[in-house]
Amino acid sequence: MEKDLEKLSLEDKNFNPNFRNYQIKSSSGTIEDVFLPDVKDLVFLNSKNNIKSINIDEKKLNSFYDYDNKIIDFSKNPHIQNNFLLISISFFLGRINNNFDITVIKEFSESSEIALDDSNYFENFSNYFEYLEKNKIYFLYEEIIKSVNDFNELILSLEEIGITFPEKSNNILFKSFQAYVFEHNQILVVISSGNNLWIKSDKSVINNVNYDRQLNKMTNLFFNHDFIKKFYEKIIKHPRCKIGIMSSMAYKNIRPTLESIQIIFNLDKNIKFIVFDQKYHLNKKEGEKGKPEYVRSYTKFSEYLNKILNLKNFDLTNMLFLESEEEKVNDLKNNTIFLNTFSEQILNLSENERQLYNIKSDKALDYIEKLLNELNGDIREYLKDHPLN
Repeated sequence: MEKDLEKLSLEDKNFNPNFRNYQIKSSSGTIEDVFLPDVKDLVFLNSKNNIKSINIDEKKLNSFYDYDNKIIDFSKNPHIQNNFLLISISFFLGRINNNFDITVIKEFSESSEIALDDSNYFENFSNYFEYLEKNKIYFLYEEIIKSVNDFNELILSLEEIGITFPEKSNNILFKSFQAYVFEHNQILVVISSGNNLWIKSDKSVINNVNYDRQLNKMTNLFFNHDFIKKFYEKIIKHPRCKIGIMSSMAYKNIRPTLESIQIIFNLDKNIKFIVFDQKYHLNKKEGEKGKPEYVRSYTKFSEYLNKILNLKNFDLTNMLFLESEEEKVNDLKNNTIFLNTFSEQILNLSENERQLYNIKSDKALDYIEKLLNELNGDIREYLKDHPLN
């Protein structure tokens, strides 16, 4: 039989995997009547992948199968602790097929963007990669994989039963799955623009560096070129990051400045910055004469997010503020990292001297990227337990 399968071309429609009606056991319970193909059919379909993004240890995976009694027993696996996780694993094992459990799949398909039709079925795919990619929404359904921690538990459980993703950092399939989970567990990263993205000056040239944009006749903006490039690659492009800018400048000045940055640094035109401008700051000298004293305000920020932008999924549990001016923190202290990467003084340094500041900012970016990858739960607890030194 296996020799015959090896002769099949990718276009051959004679791939007829053998399905059995299994009982799947976990340490917390059992799922009945799950139709799955034999492990050898998974291995065969995976051998047809052009992209080597997943490995299946046939011997290890087979050790959990009792073909005679039609039982798959994962009860000794310490990471498969609930039936929701078991459902997701069963999809990896080929559960989406012509004999699918209608009550389970129907529930998912009604709220998904992927229509469940014959083209989704395991037996109709030319390779395992396409089966996994096409049905990604079922493996990572929000009611099953609710958090990054759930996703990590799923990957760990798969690895322990013999399904692994080699070289995760460059693995196309793993990164695709991870991005999907991140996009449903986003973190709002809000950076203080002054002394990070740009500085203001009445000068047009500093240390042989020309200004990047004229704000008005008296004020020029110098962009923090090295930092912006790195911040874009590491943080803004991260699938879990929703990016925001906070500044006590007026919106009419911030918007064209951000547009200039997008053009100069060739940033993705689809990036939408959430701008917390002067209007969404608290003036501590409200009603007093003289220059306003603007500070950050969670009340005003959340009002803008909820009522104006209709972004109701962000609160203090998943918002990170990168602040350059300590006196402006106000009521956001537990959500704030102090980050001050740019000044006229730094711009006046030699190239070698500036490298010392770059090392510090690089460390901060690595920390934020790690947070985006790891955070599970309240961001305030993460910052408390893992301070940036």
